[in-house]
Amino acid sequence: MSVTRVTECRLCDSHDLDLVVSFTPTPPGDQYRTADKWNEPQPSYPLDVMCCRACGAVQLADTVDPTLIYTDYLYTTSVSRGLSEHFEAYAAQVMERAHWQSPDGRPHVIDIGSNDGTLLKAFQRRGAHVLGIEPASEIALKAQESGVNTLVKFFTCKEAEKITPLADIITANHIMANVADLPDFIKGVKHLLAPDGTFVFETGYWPAIVERNLIDTIEHEHIHYFAVTPLRSFFQKHGLKLVAVQPNDAKGGSLRGYVQHAGVQHDEDFSVLRMENAERRMPSLDTWVSDLKDLEQRMKAIIDASPNETWVGYGAAVGSTLLLHQFGLGEKLICLADANPQKQGRLSPRYHLRVVDPSELRAINPDRIVILAWRYAEMIQQQHPEFAGKWLLPLPELVTA
Repeated sequence: MSVTRVTECRLCDSHDLDLVVSFTPTPPGDQYRTADKWNEPQPSYPLDVMCCRACGAVQLADTVDPTLIYTDYLYTTSVSRGLSEHFEAYAAQVMERAHWQSPDGRPHVIDIGSNDGTLLKAFQRRGAHVLGIEPASEIALKAQESGVNTLVKFFTCKEAEKITPLADIITANHIMANVADLPDFIKGVKHLLAPDGTFVFETGYWPAIVERNLIDTIEHEHIHYFAVTPLRSFFQKHGLKLVAVQPNDAKGGSLRGYVQHAGVQHDEDFSVLRMENAERRMPSLDTWVSDLKDLEQRMKAIIDASPNETWVGYGAAVGSTLLLHQFGLGEKLICLADANPQKQGRLSPRYHLRVVDPSELRAINPDRIVILAWRYAEMIQQQHPEFAGKWLLPLPELVTA
């Protein structure tokens, strides 16, 4: 089946799930098609966000077959602005914090969902033995060609049992949120982690999504939307302990967590307790959902008031797909601009908006540019001083200029 509806929480198995919000169904967000495939069907799938009353875990109600998402996956870490620098600092901090022992004095590092190997290269530069695990074959091949040993497969407990030696450090960056069978995933991590090893994960942070209105991070690829409280209970259930957490601004608002085997001496601080206390003071989800509906209505009102204007979208990322569908922008824009050569010439999911090089904007001369890549709005505007039309930022608040 291409999509499966869940009836119980993926973290605690409770059947007590409440609907938080239903977004407009879309195709998988990164399915930008080549022009020769414009007429191939692109089914849309639900984007219903649920919350477990028992443990507080937030998750999508439906799981899309991962082969539909990752077989022709286009996103690569190296093209994301600022991520290479983020991973350099990441590797340095993890190497400093993690306790590892290895015969030759060099830690064994495994990155699950290693993409093009950008993070592992940072560990390599610090003397580590590295291994990547990446299901997207073309991206994994690029990593291998750049000198990063990479297994082309989905990570499961069964696959983890085939890997030697045990890892001193295991990393998973914005990957745990993508895993439907999280218990199997974490059993694999536990099996592969050396007795004194450290599992480090980074993931989108649900309180940040609500507080900063990061709805463009909600997509079929991201099944889970984590907070500290349900994660601590989940790790404990599987013989592991969440010993430290750090919020950061990656992807608009993320959480980094450090996990070790339960029962060993932990380098524990009070960060877990502090963030759990902060999560208890989260704003009402009803208020957030009401504000989202108001934002959608105001966006559609601007579109309706501009029937004769030519609009272009700036940004052809995964998150742009939700914005195009939720705000009705897919029917208003004439094309998308994006600096990523891999996206240029392709067609956006369902609406088939052509992705052009930003240099073409001068010739198109639109009346308005909608900055879908809103985190880079200032930089984008500075790169196009000749543009005399209007700008529009849909998030985190609707801004027109």
